[in-house]
Amino acid sequence: MLFGYWRSDMAQTLQLSEAAYREVQSYATEVGRDPEQMAEEVMLAGLHTLRRLHYFESKLKNVDVSDALEILSRAGKGNPPDPWDELPEDLKR
Repeated sequence: MLFGYWRSDMAQTLQLSEAAYREVQSYATEVGRDPEQMAEEVMLAGLHTLRRLHYFESKLKNVDVSDALEILSRAGKGNPPDPWDELPEDLKR
């Protein structure tokens, strides 16, 4: 159980700068939430964003743009548009 205690203690020692805490406190007050809970939610949202960014950056390393552009250049050539592909009359220029 020592490890669990250490993790809990570590979580309680994470600190925000004064300016960041003021921002969180201001927004939490605006929306009627607890500043501590709001800070945790903001941190988790930031982590999720960073993870998504890392995921897409890792995928971009394997992308061959020339293949994608070649496929797109052939898309629909020689075929009339399907009826559901037409713009509604009120959106046509």
